[in-house]
Amino acid sequence: MHSLAALDIGGTYIKYGVVEFQPDTQSAEILWHASVETQAQNGVDDVLARIANVVAEIHKRTQHVHAVGIGVPGVVDPATRIVQHPPNLRGWEDVDLLNYVYHSPLHNPSVPVYVENDANCGAIAELHAGAGRGLKEFVYVTLGTGIGGGLVVDGRLYAGPHGEAGEIGHMLVSTGHKLEVAVGRNGIMQMYQERTGEGGVDVDEIDHRAEAGEADAIDVLTTAGTLIGETLGSALVVLGIRTIIIGGGMSNSRTLMLSIEAAVRKVPVPTIARHLSVHRAHFIDHAGLVGAALLGVA
Repeated sequence: MHSLAALDIGGTYIKYGVVEFQPDTQSAEILWHASVETQAQNGVDDVLARIANVVAEIHKRTQHVHAVGIGVPGVVDPATRIVQHPPNLRGWEDVDLLNYVYHSPLHNPSVPVYVENDANCGAIAELHAGAGRGLKEFVYVTLGTGIGGGLVVDGRLYAGPHGEAGEIGHMLVSTGHKLEVAVGRNGIMQMYQERTGEGGVDVDEIDHRAEAGEADAIDVLTTAGTLIGETLGSALVVLGIRTIIIGGGMSNSRTLMLSIEAAVRKVPVPTIARHLSVHRAHFIDHAGLVGAALLGVA
C-alpha cells in the first residue's frame, strides 16, 4: 500500500490530496482532497508560493507520503521536467516547478517529487488503476473546457521526445480551429447559441435537453461528437493504435459519446476499424489528481 500526495494545477483551482494505491489489486482511492484558488493573475511567484503551502499542508495532514506528484497544464520537457507554456497560467513560459517544490523549506526532502502534463496524468490513472489496466496501447482523451490527450505505448506513457505527443485538442479541424476551441465546452455552448439564439446554456443542460428529445441539442452534440470522432480516427491511423479511453466531464453525455464512437468507427483502415474498442474512463472527476499521485509508482 502506498500513500501518495497529488496536486492538480489548473488556471482557476489547485486541487490536492492524498491517494492510496494498492499495487496487488491495482486500485486507487482518494483518502482526502481539497482545493484552493490558483489566482494565476498574481503571477508566477505567487502561484509557486501557493503550491509550496499546499505541499506543506499535505505533509501536515498525512505525514508519511511516499511521493508528491504534480499535474500541470502545458508541456513538460521529458529531460529537464521544466513546465513550458501552460495556456492558463500567466508567465509560465519555462518554470522549474519540480526543483522549486523539492528544495522548498516546506517540503520533506526525503520524499521524491514528480511533474507531468495534466492530461498525461489522466492517462496514467487509467493505465494503472482504471479502464486501461492490462492494456499495452491506448489513446486517452479528456473532454472538458479543453480537450486533452495522452498516449500509452508498450504499457508506458509516451510523451514524445520533447513532451508534446498526445495533444489531441491542438489538432486543427475542418472549421480551421483547434479541436478544443471548436468543440470543447465553450465551443459547444457557442454552437448551441448560434442554432437557437439562446446564450449561456451549459453543456450539461444541452445534454439534458438532448435526452428530452430537443432536436437542436441533439444536432449540436452529434455534430461535436462527429468532429471529435473523426479527429480521433485520424490520430489512430497515424499511431496505429486501436483502443480509445474517453474521460472528462463531457463524457457523461450519452449523445456525445454515441456520436464519437459512430464517427471513429468509420476510420478508413480496415484492420483498425475491425479491432477498434472505445471505453469510457474509470476516473471522470478526479483523473488528474489520481494520475498525479500515481506518478510516484509509474
